[in-house]
Amino acid sequence: MIEKEKSILVINEGSSDNLGDQAINQSLKFLVQENLSKNYSFEDFSRNSENKIKFALSNYGSSDNFFYFKKLIPLKTLISRIVWVRNNIGRIIRSCKNNEFAIIGGGQLLLPNKKFPFQIYIWTSFFRIYGLKYSFFSVGTQGNFSNLDKFFLKNALKNAISIYVRDALSRRIISKTFKVKSNLIYDVAFCLDKVLTKENIKIKNDILIGPIDFNVFKLYKSNSLNRDDYHEIWFDLMKKYDGKNIKLFYSTNDDKFECILFQKYILSKTGYTLPILENYNLSEFIENIINAKLIISGRMHSLILAKTYKIDFVPYIVSDKVSEFQNIYSDLNLETIQTKIIDKIKIIF
Repeated sequence: MIEKEKSILVINEGSSDNLGDQAINQSLKFLVQENLSKNYSFEDFSRNSENKIKFALSNYGSSDNFFYFKKLIPLKTLISRIVWVRNNIGRIIRSCKNNEFAIIGGGQLLLPNKKFPFQIYIWTSFFRIYGLKYSFFSVGTQGNFSNLDKFFLKNALKNAISIYVRDALSRRIISKTFKVKSNLIYDVAFCLDKVLTKENIKIKNDILIGPIDFNVFKLYKSNSLNRDDYHEIWFDLMKKYDGKNIKLFYSTNDDKFECILFQKYILSKTGYTLPILENYNLSEFIENIINAKLIISGRMHSLILAKTYKIDFVPYIVSDKVSEFQNIYSDLNLETIQTKIIDKIKIIF
């Protein structure tokens, strides 16, 4: 009997409604297939079915990051974890049996959000049970860890073959919190232009502004402001640019909800309706970015993809990871970034 050829398993949030996560997954698929001469097998990190991207008002709070904003009592946390294991254990075991290596990444998978640390512990525990070697690649973290978070993540990290983080902040946190060494690499989404190629238009006037979900702003910046105060910040930012060329854009369901509310806020202030660019998939999202003159966003992957496709960008600093993006990537050459990513993926195992 001929044994079926095994693959490299890649685990990340590629089935989420976050177009940045989808860019990560498509980039890593390219890197694995082109540089490791192995079949690519994908499993979503936290869900057993693909999220359909339905950008509608009724879906506000459907983005996976919304979990992070909920204050779960211990009993509800325990129940949610039991349910998650019950719903996902079958695919986790199948993945362990059908693959010979696993790559966990990229993305903010080491985030202490009451969700990821436990799930990463379960995945890696089964990897060890089935003898599946694994590495972390282009992952990131920020925030404060509970004792349970530390237990879950330390067990996962210390048994990895290698750990590659996407910024110096994550490297410092991992070293200080878990006493684990990691290597510095860049975000794999910088390789998306090798997967999705788009033709640039010659004349560009659009200035794309991406107000992020107000809950994200409150989480990282301030709990003292209300939504109108928050929208006023973006309105003040808008005034620096030619209003007739400004359009709103988004990369998650919750960000689109924010765009709609901000659009109403601007209408009430000026009588003008700001256009919102629709992008129901990653390809449309990239096309909107490529056709822009300038991108202004607090979403790191909107900025990464602007740089990847050689579009001018202005970061709105809402979190440590966006600040790290500005510090690390603003002056780095794209070819240098891509070369280092490719060199490191070749030696991941």
